[in-house]
Amino acid sequence: SKLWFGAKPSYPPASFDLVCDTGELYLKSLVRDGKPPIDVLIVDAEDGSAPPASMRTLDFWTNTVLPTLNANPVIGVNVIGSEVDVANLVQTLEMVFSKHSKVLVVSPPSKANVSDRHKLIFVVPSTNDDFDCHDDLTHHKLFLARDALRGCVDLPQAWEEQVRIAIRERFVVVDGKLTT
Repeated sequence: SKLWFGAKPSYPPASFDLVCDTGELYLKSLVRDGKPPIDVLIVDAEDGSAPPASMRTLDFWTNTVLPTLNANPVIGVNVIGSEVDVANLVQTLEMVFSKHSKVLVVSPPSKANVSDRHKLIFVVPSTNDDFDCHDDLTHHKLFLARDALRGCVDLPQAWEEQVRIAIRERFVVVDGKLTT
């Protein structure tokens, strides 16, 4: 995250810690050390198959991740793998977070010049079973619009369109609400 996103630790009053360690060890340390729950979790990928197999299991998400999160977390997972790998991770995330969150899979824009093995999976809080829907503004409710993406990805406008496509593919609008 330092190299690709320019991330730096923040200082009071913000509470953002940049940790350079394996995600699994870091999350286990949060529980072990009694740290406060976290609001945002980003699982990044380098290359090969990501996240590692150990971080794609129901046990990992239920027993390692879930105890570290607040009640309404936002999770982003950079996935590199086959369609089956992505589908299995989505199924796992939906099993763990289905009561209070929605899972969304975003394919990279063609302009990003990455293989089709790359996907971004977002787990976003939902206070009820439906998201309010206002036509094109739906992706804004998920905080995945161009302005929010700027500085995090190359080609934020292209990524924003990919988010819109993912929402249309994943959800159906019924009576002004997005439902699965």
